[in-house]
Amino acid sequence: MNSSEHHIGALKAQGLDLLKNNRLAEARALFAKICDIDSSDAEAWYVLSGINGRLGNIEEAGECSRRVIALRPDHSEAHANLGNVLFFQGNYDAAAKHYQTALRINPNQAGTYNNLGNLFKAMGRVDDAASHYRQALRLNPNLAEVHINLGTVLSAQGRLDEALMCYRKALRLAPNNATAHSNLGNLLKTLDRGDEAEASYGKALRLDPRLPEAHNNLGSLLVDQARLDEAMACFQEALRLKPDFVQAYNNMGNVYTRQGNHDEALACFREALRLDPGNAIAHSNLLFLLCYRSDYDVETLFAEHVRWGEMHGRDPREFPAHGNSPDGNRRLRIGYVSADFRNHPVGHFIEQVIAHHDKRRFEIFCYYNYAKNDDITARLRRHADHWRSIIGWTDEAVARQIREDGIDILVDLAGHTAGNRLLTFALKPAPVQATWMSYIATTGLKAIDYIIANRFIIPPQDERYYVERVVRLPHSFLCFTPPHFPIEVSPPPALSRGEITFGCFNSTAKLTTSVIAAWARILLALPRSRLFLKSGGFGDELSRARYRKLFAEHGVAPERLKFAGLSPRGEYLAAYNEVDIGLDPFPYNGGTTTVEALWMGVPVITLSGDRFVSRMGESIMMNLGLAECVAATEDEYIAKALGLASDLPRLAELRGRLRAQLLASPLCDGPGFTRDLEAAYRQMWTAWCRSQAPAQA
Repeated sequence: MNSSEHHIGALKAQGLDLLKNNRLAEARALFAKICDIDSSDAEAWYVLSGINGRLGNIEEAGECSRRVIALRPDHSEAHANLGNVLFFQGNYDAAAKHYQTALRINPNQAGTYNNLGNLFKAMGRVDDAASHYRQALRLNPNLAEVHINLGTVLSAQGRLDEALMCYRKALRLAPNNATAHSNLGNLLKTLDRGDEAEASYGKALRLDPRLPEAHNNLGSLLVDQARLDEAMACFQEALRLKPDFVQAYNNMGNVYTRQGNHDEALACFREALRLDPGNAIAHSNLLFLLCYRSDYDVETLFAEHVRWGEMHGRDPREFPAHGNSPDGNRRLRIGYVSADFRNHPVGHFIEQVIAHHDKRRFEIFCYYNYAKNDDITARLRRHADHWRSIIGWTDEAVARQIREDGIDILVDLAGHTAGNRLLTFALKPAPVQATWMSYIATTGLKAIDYIIANRFIIPPQDERYYVERVVRLPHSFLCFTPPHFPIEVSPPPALSRGEITFGCFNSTAKLTTSVIAAWARILLALPRSRLFLKSGGFGDELSRARYRKLFAEHGVAPERLKFAGLSPRGEYLAAYNEVDIGLDPFPYNGGTTTVEALWMGVPVITLSGDRFVSRMGESIMMNLGLAECVAATEDEYIAKALGLASDLPRLAELRGRLRAQLLASPLCDGPGFTRDLEAAYRQMWTAWCRSQAPAQA
């Protein structure tokens, strides 16, 4: 060994000792000196690349790896390191090539298989990601991190039981891995195992109180349990630990929405979108929030939805043609997509439709995007021809399944509400796509061809506010399924109490300052009256205190207000026996709550407005023959409420006949409604078939 080699050897030993003691800046300077002395030393460049990576000098790390590869093209570790750099820089295709080169040179690198799996997961290629994680585990089955990663993609494939096994295995290998406990909590939450999920989040936070993801995940679970004050504290802590945490801002916005704090919610959603402009979920939540507000006119609301479609949608012409036979008379395959095939408004309104479809002419597929199953889920599953659980699936995987199922008409039952799969619809997996029932504006998505409504909800002059073509049903645009358990209607409580009880069981998000001001006028004009408010948002004291204060500002004493939170459906419906007259909020009217009030004999006063969301009450009342309950102005709304409150015989007469009247109306005519809906589907399908006919010369 000559003196120069001896000198470099000594410098390397010194540098490695510095590296061992985590003195990275000094080690970097020393290895840079070595590379200056001998620029052909591939191993020195390789060590320098690793040091730069640890210091966050990503560009320098990449350049060093390239120097190694130029000197030694068969250096598998350098290819792997360069793959890491390119992955970090978002150059996914180049990163994949270097990972794959590294594995061709040395196929025994479990870490590189894991990193390539991470890359494929980031690209949305979850099948490829899963296969690479499995290969990493074949090489080394004791890598807890890889079990966690595999669990994540198995969840995305909808293979939840296998994902659960992966997380359990990871925790056997690394019982103190806080991230594994937090991820396990997420899966348990998806599986509707709330107590176990909460325990997993608690374990994660005991191991690492500074893990923002665990605070956020716990908060999300608490929201589902209507523990809003506790949830808000979790999101605030997550943001304290990670100020740019998009999910926490989005979740906090949802809590503010449920509490009726619209301005705070709007600020949260806008901050989430400032941090991540492409976040479709936060953007949908923002749109849904705007529907509650009267200070956004119809034109602005439409423009905001169109913007969502432009940002998150794609030109349907980009996708492969559909192979569906353009036969206008054949049996059609209808696919319904929802997270709400359960005890939920969608479940109550879709049940009769699924039950009464003419199976000789229509084959029904349900794509269910939620883990919880209940009695409504069981009945819907029995009535459907095919049932697909898509919880956790990527949009691409769902779209692929829909194409494989040969769906002719795909129907969105969510719009921009929670659990929607609009990004699946954006991939145009079916030749005809429609939106119906759950949302109260345009989706903004050009890939959705139709919106199903009626003449009250979308009159002809409003068609310009929808990117979809409007198809109108002749009567109601919803069909209610009455409860499957017996529950009696009591006489009006005013007869025994001597005072009128007004009520509203709608979400607190609908109770705007304008609504409160109108209701306060009613209460002040009728001193012997009170107001009963019931919803999940009133499950915490902060929300109740806020609304007491808002009413007090109009002179309404707190003792005239009664609040109640969530309860099982039987108890919820029985609570209407404490209400004489329902008050519909505005501009966002009730839908399910209004029909349920009518089912319990409670007339509802509604104010009709200038958009879909503020015409639902009118649609329900006109289909029931109760035009007397529909007001055109706020003053008329107040006058109608007071007029009915002053006529106890009329109130008692309505109480005695409303249920029978509802059952006899189009609102509960399952067979008739379904025939109307099927006629609309056939109309849509015929139009598509005509569009497939070859042009005439």
